[in-house]
Amino acid sequence: MFSLERLSRSPTPLTFRFYIRRAFRIYPLSMFCVGMVLLLKIPFFPFVGTAFQPPTAVAIAANFLLVQNFLQNPSVTAPLWSLPFEVQMYLALPACFFLARKHRGVFYLGLCLLSSACIASAVKYFTGHWCLLEYIPCFLAGVLAYTLRHRIRPLLGSMVWPGFLCLWFVGSLALRVKWPALQSQIGWLSCISLGLSIYCFRDCRNALWNRVTKTIAQYSYGIYLGHVPMLWLVFRVWGIANPLLGTCTWLAMTAVLAVLGYHLIEEPMIGVGRRLSR
Repeated sequence: MFSLERLSRSPTPLTFRFYIRRAFRIYPLSMFCVGMVLLLKIPFFPFVGTAFQPPTAVAIAANFLLVQNFLQNPSVTAPLWSLPFEVQMYLALPACFFLARKHRGVFYLGLCLLSSACIASAVKYFTGHWCLLEYIPCFLAGVLAYTLRHRIRPLLGSMVWPGFLCLWFVGSLALRVKWPALQSQIGWLSCISLGLSIYCFRDCRNALWNRVTKTIAQYSYGIYLGHVPMLWLVFRVWGIANPLLGTCTWLAMTAVLAVLGYHLIEEPMIGVGRRLSR
Protein backbone atom coordinates (compact mmCIF):
# COMPACT_ATOMS: atom_id res chain seq x y z
CA MET A 1 0.00 0.00 0.00
CA PHE A 2 2.79 2.44 0.82
CA SER A 3 4.55 1.52 -2.45
CA LEU A 4 1.33 2.33 -4.31
CA GLU A 5 1.01 5.57 -2.38
CA ARG A 6 4.51 6.65 -3.44
CA LEU A 7 3.85 5.69 -7.06
CA SER A 8 0.54 7.59 -7.07
CA ARG A 9 2.45 10.89 -6.88
CA SER A 10 3.69 10.40 -10.46
CA PRO A 11 1.58 11.25 -13.53
CA THR A 12 2.42 7.86 -15.08
CA PRO A 13 -0.46 5.31 -14.86
CA LEU A 14 -0.22 3.80 -11.40
CA THR A 15 -1.30 0.23 -12.14
CA PHE A 16 1.13 -0.20 -15.03
CA ARG A 17 4.07 1.09 -12.99
CA PHE A 18 3.17 -1.10 -10.02
CA TYR A 19 2.96 -4.29 -12.09
CA ILE A 20 6.26 -3.62 -13.87
CA ARG A 21 8.11 -2.87 -10.66
CA ARG A 22 6.67 -5.83 -8.80
CA ALA A 23 7.60 -8.21 -11.62
CA PHE A 24 11.22 -7.06 -11.66
CA ARG A 25 11.26 -7.08 -7.86
CA ILE A 26 9.96 -10.63 -7.42
CA TYR A 27 10.77 -12.79 -10.46
CA PRO A 28 14.54 -12.47 -11.07
CA LEU A 29 15.64 -13.71 -7.65
CA SER A 30 12.94 -16.39 -7.42
CA MET A 31 13.86 -17.70 -10.89
CA PHE A 32 17.52 -17.80 -9.90
CA CYS A 33 16.59 -19.70 -6.72
CA VAL A 34 14.51 -22.23 -8.68
CA GLY A 35 17.35 -22.68 -11.16
CA MET A 36 19.89 -23.31 -8.39
CA VAL A 37 17.61 -25.79 -6.62
CA LEU A 38 17.18 -27.76 -9.84
CA LEU A 39 20.86 -27.54 -10.81
CA LEU A 40 22.19 -28.59 -7.41
CA LYS A 41 19.31 -31.04 -6.77
CA ILE A 42 18.42 -29.53 -3.41
CA PRO A 43 15.55 -31.39 -1.70
CA PHE A 44 12.24 -29.64 -0.95
CA PHE A 45 13.12 -29.45 2.75
CA PRO A 46 16.32 -30.97 4.19
CA PHE A 47 14.68 -32.52 7.25
CA VAL A 48 11.72 -34.14 5.47
CA GLY A 49 13.21 -36.97 3.43
CA THR A 50 16.71 -36.83 2.02
CA ALA A 51 16.40 -37.29 -1.72
CA PHE A 52 15.75 -34.69 -4.39
CA GLN A 53 12.55 -35.41 -6.33
CA PRO A 54 12.98 -34.41 -10.01
CA PRO A 55 9.97 -32.29 -11.04
CA THR A 56 8.19 -32.62 -14.36
CA ALA A 57 8.67 -30.08 -17.14
CA VAL A 58 5.28 -28.55 -16.33
CA ALA A 59 6.19 -28.27 -12.65
CA ILE A 60 9.48 -26.58 -13.53
CA ALA A 61 7.71 -24.05 -15.75
CA ALA A 62 5.06 -23.47 -13.06
CA ASN A 63 7.75 -22.76 -10.45
CA PHE A 64 9.58 -20.34 -12.74
CA LEU A 65 6.31 -18.50 -13.46
CA LEU A 66 5.03 -18.80 -9.85
CA VAL A 67 1.73 -20.39 -10.84
CA GLN A 68 2.21 -23.81 -9.23
CA ASN A 69 -0.87 -23.32 -7.05
CA PHE A 70 -3.09 -22.94 -10.13
CA LEU A 71 -1.53 -25.87 -11.97
CA GLN A 72 -1.56 -28.07 -8.84
CA ASN A 73 2.19 -28.64 -9.06
CA PRO A 74 4.50 -28.91 -6.04
CA SER A 75 7.00 -26.16 -5.25
CA VAL A 76 10.61 -27.19 -5.75
CA THR A 77 11.66 -25.65 -2.42
CA ALA A 78 9.62 -25.16 0.76
CA PRO A 79 9.55 -21.33 1.02
CA LEU A 80 8.25 -21.01 -2.52
CA TRP A 81 4.76 -22.24 -1.58
CA SER A 82 3.49 -18.78 -0.55
CA LEU A 83 5.04 -16.67 -3.31
CA PRO A 84 2.43 -17.51 -6.01
CA PHE A 85 -0.38 -16.30 -3.71
CA GLU A 86 1.50 -13.08 -3.08
CA VAL A 87 2.13 -12.44 -6.79
CA GLN A 88 -1.49 -13.17 -7.68
CA MET A 89 -2.76 -10.84 -4.96
CA TYR A 90 -0.59 -8.08 -6.48
CA LEU A 91 -2.95 -8.10 -9.44
CA ALA A 92 -5.77 -6.88 -7.18
CA LEU A 93 -3.82 -4.52 -4.93
CA PRO A 94 -4.05 -1.40 -7.16
CA ALA A 95 -7.85 -1.77 -7.13
CA CYS A 96 -7.71 -2.18 -3.34
CA PHE A 97 -5.59 0.95 -3.11
CA PHE A 98 -8.09 3.01 -5.08
CA LEU A 99 -10.88 1.61 -2.92
CA ALA A 100 -8.97 2.44 0.27
CA ARG A 101 -8.69 6.09 -0.76
CA LYS A 102 -12.42 6.55 -1.23
CA HIS A 103 -14.47 8.47 1.30
CA ARG A 104 -16.05 5.29 2.68
CA GLY A 105 -13.01 3.13 2.01
CA VAL A 106 -13.06 1.48 5.43
CA PHE A 107 -16.66 0.37 4.94
CA TYR A 108 -16.02 -0.94 1.42
CA LEU A 109 -12.89 -2.84 2.45
CA GLY A 110 -14.59 -4.29 5.51
CA LEU A 111 -17.41 -5.46 3.27
CA CYS A 112 -14.92 -6.98 0.81
CA LEU A 113 -13.11 -8.76 3.64
CA LEU A 114 -16.32 -10.20 5.06
CA SER A 115 -17.59 -11.21 1.60
CA SER A 116 -14.30 -12.88 0.63
CA ALA A 117 -14.31 -14.85 3.88
CA CYS A 118 -17.88 -16.03 3.27
CA ILE A 119 -17.18 -16.95 -0.35
CA ALA A 120 -13.99 -18.80 0.58
CA SER A 121 -15.81 -20.76 3.30
CA ALA A 122 -18.62 -21.66 0.89
CA VAL A 123 -16.17 -22.82 -1.80
CA LYS A 124 -14.31 -24.91 0.78
CA TYR A 125 -17.57 -26.44 2.00
CA PHE A 126 -18.83 -27.42 -1.47
CA THR A 127 -15.52 -28.32 -3.18
CA GLY A 128 -13.18 -29.25 -0.35
CA HIS A 129 -10.51 -26.81 -1.62
CA TRP A 130 -9.50 -23.27 -0.70
CA CYS A 131 -6.94 -22.38 -3.38
CA LEU A 132 -6.26 -18.64 -3.61
CA LEU A 133 -9.49 -17.74 -1.81
CA GLU A 134 -8.06 -18.82 1.54
CA TYR A 135 -5.55 -15.97 1.57
CA ILE A 136 -7.63 -13.07 0.25
CA PRO A 137 -8.91 -12.09 3.74
CA CYS A 138 -5.30 -12.12 5.01
CA PHE A 139 -4.20 -9.60 2.39
CA LEU A 140 -7.33 -7.48 2.81
CA ALA A 141 -6.58 -7.27 6.54
CA GLY A 142 -3.36 -5.46 5.63
CA VAL A 143 -5.19 -3.12 3.26
CA LEU A 144 -7.75 -2.38 5.96
CA ALA A 145 -4.96 -1.61 8.44
CA TYR A 146 -3.44 0.83 5.95
CA THR A 147 -6.81 2.53 5.51
CA LEU A 148 -7.24 2.97 9.27
CA ARG A 149 -3.70 4.25 9.91
CA HIS A 150 -4.85 7.83 10.62
CA ARG A 151 -7.78 6.76 12.83
CA ILE A 152 -5.88 4.73 15.41
CA ARG A 153 -3.90 6.56 18.08
CA PRO A 154 -0.45 5.13 18.93
CA LEU A 155 -0.79 4.92 22.70
CA LEU A 156 1.81 2.21 23.37
CA GLY A 157 5.60 2.46 23.26
CA SER A 158 7.53 0.87 20.42
CA MET A 159 9.43 -1.46 22.74
CA VAL A 160 6.15 -3.13 23.74
CA TRP A 161 5.63 -4.22 20.12
CA PRO A 162 8.02 -7.26 20.16
CA GLY A 163 6.39 -8.55 23.35
CA PHE A 164 2.95 -8.11 21.82
CA LEU A 165 4.09 -10.05 18.74
CA CYS A 166 5.20 -12.96 20.92
CA LEU A 167 1.86 -13.02 22.74
CA TRP A 168 0.01 -12.72 19.43
CA PHE A 169 1.97 -15.65 17.97
CA VAL A 170 1.44 -17.89 21.00
CA GLY A 171 -2.26 -17.02 21.13
CA SER A 172 -2.77 -17.69 17.42
CA LEU A 173 -0.92 -21.00 17.68
CA ALA A 174 -2.92 -22.06 20.73
CA LEU A 175 -6.20 -21.36 18.95
CA ARG A 176 -5.06 -23.36 15.93
CA VAL A 177 -4.10 -26.30 18.12
CA LYS A 178 -7.41 -26.16 20.03
CA TRP A 179 -9.60 -25.85 16.91
CA PRO A 180 -7.69 -27.48 14.04
CA ALA A 181 -10.81 -27.54 11.84
CA LEU A 182 -10.89 -23.71 11.88
CA GLN A 183 -7.26 -23.11 10.86
CA SER A 184 -8.07 -20.68 8.06
CA GLN A 185 -10.73 -18.73 9.96
CA ILE A 186 -8.37 -18.33 12.91
CA GLY A 187 -5.70 -17.20 10.44
CA TRP A 188 -8.02 -14.50 9.11
CA LEU A 189 -8.79 -13.22 12.61
CA SER A 190 -5.10 -13.33 13.47
CA CYS A 191 -4.21 -11.23 10.43
CA ILE A 192 -6.94 -8.71 11.21
CA SER A 193 -5.88 -8.37 14.84
CA LEU A 194 -2.21 -8.02 13.87
CA GLY A 195 -2.93 -5.46 11.16
CA LEU A 196 -5.17 -3.30 13.33
CA SER A 197 -2.72 -3.41 16.23
CA ILE A 198 0.27 -2.04 14.29
CA TYR A 199 -0.78 1.59 14.60
CA CYS A 200 -1.46 1.26 18.32
CA PHE A 201 2.31 1.42 18.84
CA ARG A 202 4.51 4.48 18.41
CA ASP A 203 7.33 4.39 15.87
CA CYS A 204 10.73 3.45 17.25
CA ARG A 205 13.21 6.32 17.52
CA ASN A 206 16.29 4.27 18.40
CA ALA A 207 18.71 4.91 15.51
CA LEU A 208 20.77 1.74 16.01
CA TRP A 209 17.75 -0.57 16.26
CA ASN A 210 16.13 1.07 13.24
CA ARG A 211 19.32 0.64 11.23
CA VAL A 212 19.54 -3.06 12.16
CA THR A 213 15.91 -3.78 11.31
CA LYS A 214 16.11 -1.76 8.09
CA THR A 215 19.10 -3.84 7.00
CA ILE A 216 17.26 -7.09 7.76
CA ALA A 217 14.24 -5.81 5.82
CA GLN A 218 16.46 -4.87 2.86
CA TYR A 219 17.78 -8.42 2.57
CA SER A 220 14.60 -10.17 3.75
CA TYR A 221 13.61 -11.54 0.34
CA GLY A 222 16.97 -13.25 -0.07
CA ILE A 223 16.73 -14.61 3.47
CA TYR A 224 13.24 -15.94 2.69
CA LEU A 225 14.35 -17.72 -0.49
CA GLY A 226 17.80 -18.82 0.67
CA HIS A 227 17.41 -20.13 4.18
CA VAL A 228 16.21 -23.62 3.19
CA PRO A 229 18.98 -24.25 0.60
CA MET A 230 21.48 -23.16 3.26
CA LEU A 231 19.97 -25.66 5.72
CA TRP A 232 20.69 -28.34 3.12
CA LEU A 233 24.25 -27.10 2.58
CA VAL A 234 25.17 -26.81 6.26
CA PHE A 235 23.44 -29.83 7.78
CA ARG A 236 23.32 -32.26 4.85
CA VAL A 237 26.26 -31.50 2.53
CA TRP A 238 28.74 -30.31 5.17
CA GLY A 239 27.18 -32.57 7.80
CA ILE A 240 27.72 -30.27 10.78
CA ALA A 241 26.37 -32.19 13.76
CA ASN A 242 26.92 -29.63 16.53
CA PRO A 243 23.61 -27.72 16.85
CA LEU A 244 25.18 -24.43 17.98
CA LEU A 245 27.94 -24.45 15.36
CA GLY A 246 25.48 -25.56 12.68
CA THR A 247 22.97 -22.85 13.53
CA CYS A 248 25.61 -20.10 13.56
CA THR A 249 27.05 -21.35 10.25
CA TRP A 250 23.58 -21.56 8.73
CA LEU A 251 22.70 -18.01 9.79
CA ALA A 252 26.03 -16.69 8.48
CA MET A 253 25.70 -18.48 5.13
CA THR A 254 22.07 -17.36 4.74
CA ALA A 255 23.18 -13.76 5.38
CA VAL A 256 26.00 -14.03 2.83
CA LEU A 257 23.67 -15.51 0.22
CA ALA A 258 21.01 -12.83 0.88
CA VAL A 259 23.53 -9.99 0.55
CA LEU A 260 25.01 -11.40 -2.66
CA GLY A 261 21.57 -12.08 -4.09
CA TYR A 262 20.44 -8.55 -3.35
CA HIS A 263 23.43 -6.73 -4.82
CA LEU A 264 24.02 -9.02 -7.81
CA ILE A 265 20.42 -9.77 -8.86
CA GLU A 266 17.70 -8.09 -6.84
CA GLU A 267 18.93 -4.48 -6.76
CA PRO A 268 19.99 -4.32 -10.46
CA MET A 269 16.65 -5.80 -11.56
CA ILE A 270 14.72 -3.41 -9.32
CA GLY A 271 16.58 -0.63 -11.14
CA VAL A 272 15.59 -2.06 -14.51
CA GLY A 273 11.94 -2.21 -13.42
CA ARG A 274 12.11 1.36 -12.16
CA ARG A 275 13.52 2.64 -15.46
CA LEU A 276 11.08 0.65 -17.58
CA SER A 277 8.10 1.85 -15.54
CA ARG A 278 9.05 5.44 -16.29
